[in-house]
Amino acid sequence: MKKAFIAAALLMQIFAVGASDYIPDARLSVGTQGVGLEIAQPLIPRYLTLSAQGNYFSYTDNFNEDGTEYDGRARLLTIGVLLNLHPFANGFRFTGGVYDNQNYLHANNTQPVKQDGITVASNIDVDATFKHFAPYTGVGWVWGHRITASLDAGVMFQGKAKTSFMVDCTAQALCQPTVNQEEQDVQREADKYRFYPVVRFAVGF
Repeated sequence: MKKAFIAAALLMQIFAVGASDYIPDARLSVGTQGVGLEIAQPLIPRYLTLSAQGNYFSYTDNFNEDGTEYDGRARLLTIGVLLNLHPFANGFRFTGGVYDNQNYLHANNTQPVKQDGITVASNIDVDATFKHFAPYTGVGWVWGHRITASLDAGVMFQGKAKTSFMVDCTAQALCQPTVNQEEQDVQREADKYRFYPVVRFAVGF
């Protein structure tokens, strides 16, 4: 009888909430995935929330890979569905979910590739993509009720990069070994993002 009473009391605590606790809220975020918009729907207020999220950012940069200068562009685009569990009915939460991952990297050399003073390639275009199905896990904390702020940290598993090369060779005999080395170097750099770190700050209303 005592156990039944305790179970009933816990159920009453979970469901003794007003209708306003089930109203979805919108959140604007910024972080390592870019600028984002999130819609969160409480399933069990104070304990469980389902959210849909989209993030986008694009930037360009110059970099040097083993003596070859590149112009690089990165597009960050992710759309995800996340489940947030608050085990202690407070701001702390565990988050798990999955993203449709459209992250994309592109680079092209800004000057001819030379070996021993001989131009071996006039143009190199590199593309790198990742797995579209990207699981996510992390932890976070939420402050406030009507107007909220949250901070999350986690990892998105986007897998090994898939790279492709387009090369205009000018000295075929020397070109292929150079291209092979460039491809290995770029693949190694792209693979560093197999486990993509996620840090995100959001404001909700």
